[in-house]
Amino acid sequence: MLRKYLERRIPSRLRSLISADDLLQEVWIDAFRVLPTISISGPSGAQRWLLTLCRRQLINSIRHLQRLKRGGDGTNVPLNARKSTSVRDVLVSLVASTRTPSSMVGVTEATDAVTAAISELPPLCRQAIWLRFIAGYPLPEVGRRMNRSTNSVRALIFRGLRQLKTNLGNPSKYLTGASHR
Repeated sequence: MLRKYLERRIPSRLRSLISADDLLQEVWIDAFRVLPTISISGPSGAQRWLLTLCRRQLINSIRHLQRLKRGGDGTNVPLNARKSTSVRDVLVSLVASTRTPSSMVGVTEATDAVTAAISELPPLCRQAIWLRFIAGYPLPEVGRRMNRSTNSVRALIFRGLRQLKTNLGNPSKYLTGASHR
């Protein structure tokens, strides 16, 4: 019954991409995962609950395919999981869904501006910001690498970000050769 329910509701344009059997498998996994924590009243309650799970799984699959079509998989990777090696990597990841020539030029200009602004920071602030946001280490690891407490690192990052904001407040200071309107 659930397979037929799903087959009727899969949009025709997505039938080659979405399988009712795959959806149903995910529904059963969700159902068995949640079943011990809920109470269902009677067989009709169980049927309504399973149909709701089917609808949600179908909607999530359609949304996932729409995100892929727009150039993104919709997942947010935490900054510390990226382990970026440069400011450019971080900035490119921010505009990854809009890789047009003008956006890539903007990334280059922003990279130059941020790199220049970071280089003007006091050495300890620069190191803390680099380890935390570019290398992607958690605060305790940054503290260990710098031989400082987590609170000390937090203060260095706070001061460094405040100085970066001040330095980047006038982008023309860093963007040489670019036309500014």
